[in-house]
Amino acid sequence: MDRLHSDPSLLVCPDFMSECYRASRMTFVSATITEAQAAESLRLVWVASNDDLKLTKGSFVELYYWTNNGLEDVLASYSTRDDDGMIPTEQDGSTVWISTAASRPSKHVVPDRFLLPADFAQAIPCIVTALEEHDWPKQHVLMLARFWGAIMTHPYWNSNDTVAQQALMIYQEEQRRAWHTAITLGKGAWDISIISDPTLTRLFDRVMRESRHHEFNAQLNHSSNAHSSQGDTSSNQCS
Repeated sequence: MDRLHSDPSLLVCPDFMSECYRASRMTFVSATITEAQAAESLRLVWVASNDDLKLTKGSFVELYYWTNNGLEDVLASYSTRDDDGMIPTEQDGSTVWISTAASRPSKHVVPDRFLLPADFAQAIPCIVTALEEHDWPKQHVLMLARFWGAIMTHPYWNSNDTVAQQALMIYQEEQRRAWHTAITLGKGAWDISIISDPTLTRLFDRVMRESRHHEFNAQLNHSSNAHSSQGDTSSNQCS
């Protein structure tokens, strides 16, 4: 497995207001978020990534960190180790200092399987940029980009069947985690960009069984509660 060409702690934060990051900035620009604020969000994510996420080659990181909610969490202040540390940041054209805690990633991470499709799609270009910035092997970045493209063009992606959508999201998370583990162990990994239909079918069946199990338990609880209510009513009448 290739090693990092440089120490992550010595990397210089990119200028997210530069033209090459325009596409990444515009992903977060809205009626209430300016380009400058979007660039600052990307900067804080970069700081958090280098400090806590350790985006070394081969490591698995949840996509949540590159969603809008993840960026908002990074901007918030969290109680963590080294909270007394300070880092510089730009606000209203001047440099101010904020606590290191404000640059820490959220402890309430949403697993990939529970991300909404819109959040998932929004996170992909951002994490691809981050992987490139952290000097991942080009073949790995390309393979992941193709994998995510295959996920978002799969028939299950736009299906009205929630079971199919859930199975696809679980497939993405489990396959990517296993792929990263294989790379970390130095055993190499398969071409993750090729969707395994048999594996996805088994996941679909698993999610279907779990869904039916939950529905059965819900009906059972409802019936039990209804029975109990009737018993209480009868007791009150007899009294």
